[in-house]
Amino acid sequence: MKLTCQSVDWAKIHIQNYYDSDFFVKPFEFKAIWSNWQKVREFLTTTDINDFIVKTPLSYAAPKSKVGYRIVHQLDPMDSLIYTALAYEIAEKVEQKRIEISDDAVCSYRIELNDEGNFFSKGNGYLNFKDKSISYAESYKYVLVADITDFYNQVYLHRIQNAIEFCDDDLADLSNNIEQFLMKLTNKTSRGVPVGPAASIIMTEALMLDVDSFILSENEKYVRYVDDIRVFSNSYDDLNLLLHNLTKYLYNNHRLTLSTSKTKILYIDDFKQNYIDTHEEKEKEAIHESLNELTFQLGPYPDFEIVEAEPTKQQIVKAQSEAFVSLMEQIVEFDVIDLGSTRHILRKAKKNRTRSILPIVLDKFDFFAPVMRDLILYLEAVTNQRVAEENLIKLENIISEGKYSYIPYVQYWLSYYFTSRDYFLENQIIKDYVEKSEGLRFKAIQAKRKKDISWVRKYKNQFDQYSSWDRRAIIFAGDILPKGERKPWMDNISQSNDIVDNSLATYIKGI
Repeated sequence: MKLTCQSVDWAKIHIQNYYDSDFFVKPFEFKAIWSNWQKVREFLTTTDINDFIVKTPLSYAAPKSKVGYRIVHQLDPMDSLIYTALAYEIAEKVEQKRIEISDDAVCSYRIELNDEGNFFSKGNGYLNFKDKSISYAESYKYVLVADITDFYNQVYLHRIQNAIEFCDDDLADLSNNIEQFLMKLTNKTSRGVPVGPAASIIMTEALMLDVDSFILSENEKYVRYVDDIRVFSNSYDDLNLLLHNLTKYLYNNHRLTLSTSKTKILYIDDFKQNYIDTHEEKEKEAIHESLNELTFQLGPYPDFEIVEAEPTKQQIVKAQSEAFVSLMEQIVEFDVIDLGSTRHILRKAKKNRTRSILPIVLDKFDFFAPVMRDLILYLEAVTNQRVAEENLIKLENIISEGKYSYIPYVQYWLSYYFTSRDYFLENQIIKDYVEKSEGLRFKAIQAKRKKDISWVRKYKNQFDQYSSWDRRAIIFAGDILPKGERKPWMDNISQSNDIVDNSLATYIKGI
């Protein structure tokens, strides 16, 4: 089987408009791929899916909101396109087999493809999950709360293949191709989908089709968000029997287990107290309500008096800045970071280049580690040379004293931030920090910004010895070489059978 032109083009739009991984910066290789799109598109649509050479994804342990880390991934750029296109091919068929939206049971990530490359144009569904839980809590005495252990990393790939084929018999061959592709990504371990790409959500929702049906056959008062399960009843014994049966079903059919620490049967009052009506939850809800009021358009803003004249742009900016500071001050008082509202604030502040929260962000850097991607993208948006100079001591302290600063995933993001500005690279502490980061990517960017030709020549002569990620970093930095040296090297690489190496070398030649 081969990928269709429609699926490949849609995958391109998805990655252009959104992301290839929700935990990483978009690789520079994509600019080269887009510039060589006709050739890349032809390669993707004329190569048998099983003949694609799949490369090892980047894999890091990212801090979680409470304690510990989760493994997150970034696929090789071509693999990202392939994986997204494969997900597109099955997405609508998967959605057709899911429990109807009107039943309110399955809330997470309802699939609705659009022309902008969005798999889930109506959001992730978490608020529906919360609202339905609150509604059931008013009518029942007990609730079973359950969570599947390490869900994304433990899913059995053959069961994903079965689930996709179940959606439509015509998907049988494609489902086998998808299983083989995922097997290559996991080095044939037969378990786990990459954490980060949106395509993985399609795969895991397909996997949960029969689990949803099984639970609903035993109890209709069921609601699910990803792997977070809640079932309501007036009978403790019924829920206990369901828990027993669900435990067996998940293990026998999917080799999945329920988290011991997160799975329990609760009196409804305890559920309300610990999951809904906690002081912290009420504060978080108030923050979300405040965020909804910040529309960033002329109209109602917090603390504005009602006046006949519309507020000036300066008044609006001032009100926004004050509101952001107030909300962030509340967030950092929580024992556990509220991921949703924190991301919302950072993204809005990034869009508006609001610097009022910068002191909080830098002073509490470790607290914000679980939202590292949004944190660094915000810092990048609001940083200029003056801001960098004013906050240099704080940044040096983050490097030298932060409890996450030498965690490779955090180092990846900080290195990205520091190498995005020439003036950071004049600082020896920062230069040394970047030099200690994993791989060659940020070292290559640093060499390119500093026009360090000796660095490129050193690695250029050992070019073929490196992984694909590092090899492309060396190519990327190669544009600082003198034309007489650069052109024959790029000409040679542009003849490569590796389509990404080929595209990148061609792109560098054209700069």
